[in-house]
Amino acid sequence: MCKVKRSLFCMVCVMSLSFGVLIAKEKKEDNLRARIDVAGGDVVNMLPGKASNGCHVENITWGNGETNYFVITCETEKLSFKKWHKFTFSFIPQESGQVSIDLMSNYSNGGEGQINAHWIYYDDITVKGGKLINGSFDKIMNNFPRGWSGLPKNLVKKASKFRPPSGSYVVKAWHNARVRQVIKVKEKEKVTITFKAMACEFVPAYKLED
Repeated sequence: MCKVKRSLFCMVCVMSLSFGVLIAKEKKEDNLRARIDVAGGDVVNMLPGKASNGCHVENITWGNGETNYFVITCETEKLSFKKWHKFTFSFIPQESGQVSIDLMSNYSNGGEGQINAHWIYYDDITVKGGKLINGSFDKIMNNFPRGWSGLPKNLVKKASKFRPPSGSYVVKAWHNARVRQVIKVKEKEKVTITFKAMACEFVPAYKLED
């Protein structure tokens, strides 16, 4: 009888450990989402338009209320590490001016006030209703895609594993290492942004470089 109880106890422990590992893996690898923020500074208010399946668009909700309308954010569903996904969203500027387009990601709690990095690959960015430069990232100037700003580590030369949509380069970005371009928009003229994204890498906070 004691042997049976010990066997059952061991089985429960193994199952619990396996389940715990599975949950940890899901948290680390299965919740990487692309996110694009469009910011109008303190000049251009924006209203959200429509979003394609698998993503949603809205004004930010973490501002002070009055400034929320100066930023539009679009976040996708969980992304695959093996397949590119295409998304589209739109917004309507309420004034003419310049807005910044930030390619980034969601993030997760890394403990002790730190956050984990959710790196996302981006490619084939197009804009209707504004002029975007080099949305394929293939025109390189000073070791970075022309028209964009970011860090050297954001630029990635494509390899076969990417199954690239087109061209020779992609960029990767996360919440604290963004890739940005500024475009001009016109009052009341809808802007539609289309992009392709794929999960890149989860990096826990304790492994992040300063």
